[in-house]
Amino acid sequence: MRGAIAVVMLALCAACGTAPVAVVPGSGTPVPACHPYQGFEVIAEKAESHIVVFGEAIHGTNESPAALFGLACHLAKEGAPVLVGLEAERTFSDELDAFLDHGDAVRLYGTTSGMWDVHDGRSSQAILLLLQNLAELRAAGLEVSVFAFDASSELDYREQADWGTVSRDARMAETVDAAAARFSGAVLLLTGGFHARKQVFDFDGTSFVPMATGIQARPVFSLEMRHAGGSGWMIGEVDGKPFMGALDLMNGLPPDAPVHAFALGAEEPAYDGNTAYWDGVYYTGPITASPPAFPSRPPS
Repeated sequence: MRGAIAVVMLALCAACGTAPVAVVPGSGTPVPACHPYQGFEVIAEKAESHIVVFGEAIHGTNESPAALFGLACHLAKEGAPVLVGLEAERTFSDELDAFLDHGDAVRLYGTTSGMWDVHDGRSSQAILLLLQNLAELRAAGLEVSVFAFDASSELDYREQADWGTVSRDARMAETVDAAAARFSGAVLLLTGGFHARKQVFDFDGTSFVPMATGIQARPVFSLEMRHAGGSGWMIGEVDGKPFMGALDLMNGLPPDAPVHAFALGAEEPAYDGNTAYWDGVYYTGPITASPPAFPSRPPS
């Protein structure tokens, strides 16, 4: 059975690089190493009372999901229940969490194809690997769960002057509140940086009321992603032309910036005065693009 699943996974990802390792709950597969970032102790302590939000500078990197998993893994191994929230349509929550039990990637795609067919970086190999690693933790008897909190498909942006940003983030916050209210452990979210900000702001003539400002179930501890350049997978426009692929990004950090480390507020070396938006940062070092986990519809 394990070999059959591995063959299927290789077929699914033949066009997108190295295939993720299939998860077989109960097979005795070793629990993955945690590798939490330096300074994780302070963030782990905050997770006891706060919702910890990882705000991505760009979707579609290997590094952000890995940073979140490092913390989630540490917390789970220390005995804390952990709930991970992903920026995917909230209607997929049950199916995503069920994957942590069955580990079947083909079945996952079949029940959540609407998530994986949008190749904007949120449906990357790294996100699938994050889910697989969480499944390994659950198979080892650790209490980990996952849910989705986006609601973009429920809105008609054409009829709203703000293109749905306010309504979308409000629904995201409501979904997070509902999930956190019925969960007694640590809640960790992975989302775009705009949603993770803790203050209202304007961008390109549009006022944003971020998700993080609307969460009420617990205080929010929000972390901004700081990277040393590299690439991230995206879909959008570049120089006025449609673009989908690995986008090269410049390094805006000083040479002595930390790598794989958390830092808080004004104590962090690249502090730029935006503590109103963030409580701290997570330094990934150089980033690498993570392409779609399912670049084309898999065989049935």
